[in-house]
Amino acid sequence: MVPRAGTHRIRCVARALASCRAEGSVARRAHGDRACRRPLRPREFAPFPGERRARHECARSPRRRPRARSRARRSRRDRVARRRPLLALGRLRLVLLVRRKRSAHERPRLHVAGTLVSSMAHSPSPTPPRDAPAPPAPAASVTASAGAPTASIPDRSALLRVLRDPQGGESLSLQAGGLTSADGRRHWPIVRGIPRFVPADDYAASFGFEWNLHDTTQIDSVQSTKVSEQVLRDKTGLGPDDVRGRLVLDAGCGAGRFAEVLLDWGATVVAVDLSSAVDAAARHVGSNPRALLVQADIGSLPFAPGTFDAIVSIGVLHHTPDTRTHFLKLPPLLKPGGTIAIWVYPDEGEYRRRLPWIPVTSRVRSRWFHGFCKVLVTWMRRHPRHPMSAWIQQIFPISSQSHGLENDMLDTFDGYSPRYHGVHGAEQVMGWFREAGLEDVESLPIATSVRGRRPRS
Repeated sequence: MVPRAGTHRIRCVARALASCRAEGSVARRAHGDRACRRPLRPREFAPFPGERRARHECARSPRRRPRARSRARRSRRDRVARRRPLLALGRLRLVLLVRRKRSAHERPRLHVAGTLVSSMAHSPSPTPPRDAPAPPAPAASVTASAGAPTASIPDRSALLRVLRDPQGGESLSLQAGGLTSADGRRHWPIVRGIPRFVPADDYAASFGFEWNLHDTTQIDSVQSTKVSEQVLRDKTGLGPDDVRGRLVLDAGCGAGRFAEVLLDWGATVVAVDLSSAVDAAARHVGSNPRALLVQADIGSLPFAPGTFDAIVSIGVLHHTPDTRTHFLKLPPLLKPGGTIAIWVYPDEGEYRRRLPWIPVTSRVRSRWFHGFCKVLVTWMRRHPRHPMSAWIQQIFPISSQSHGLENDMLDTFDGYSPRYHGVHGAEQVMGWFREAGLEDVESLPIATSVRGRRPRS
């Protein structure tokens, strides 16, 4: 006689096998108030006596404990999947870093005026031993060492002589990998052919981001326009006859839009910028032998007094902590009779309406805020007659100078992203010129564009 428990189990297994033609077939079984058409498992199809009667299991209806484990596995898989792009990006950065260091060591070391300088390397090369023979000095050009191909790098040894110690004002000596002060205590590297007078943590991140992203937006030679040349004429009152054959300082060069125009006019240009935008400028004007690019702070420029014939600064000084203080650093660098011309944000219109937004927009990540500016400017240019466009322009004004969509995006980003945003009146700016002892001070037709001249005696 078969026990009752055994009879119950045999009956349940028989019913289950009768409904399944083979392992993995599709059966229809009621699971509560819903039906299941999933493959059955070759397991127990009914509970033993004394257990809680449960629904018949299918291949995708695990018990409670396995369900919790499967959820944990899925969550782990999701986390790994989310991290996978970041891990790939990290590996890519590591590969690029290794290649960059490897290419830096493989580049030819250059001799400038008989002194070994790896001016185009990312890091200074080790100093050769004392008993090593000195490399031959070239006559008037920069050449690569023996056995390496000739480097097409202009000779700027004469322009390097205008550089001075920003702290003491003494002359600098050209050493391996950079410039050294007279007492030998301070050293400034020359990276990619550009003297760097600011530490890495002083870079203006938003400026470097915008000018390296829009490095060709305002370059006349790339855009085949004369916009930058016309802006330079209107905001400085200068022309080719005023700068031809003279030494000009472009204070705050950005991507080099005005430095390129000055070079085309025949000037010798020293272009200075605080951020890594000088690297973008080097791509446009770095091959010109009459151009010297320097990364330095306008408040602590590495030049001796009475160095330049002319100084221009367009749209830069209002992004400094104190516009007046930084302006007063510039006139002493002029030669007697030299001209200085600047333009700063006027205290009116959209420039004044942006002021309440600066504490917020300057804290947003540059890449995020640039994406916001791109979407907003694109929409407003496509819908100029929409009622929302006029309302947004009053609340959050964007640039609309009709020089192209990308130019308006750049100007809008530049107007909101910097930490400092000063607005000034024409009379206030002219007062700074008189305070600096300049004469022939005049206000140009463009608002807050002022020009002056240093007395000859």
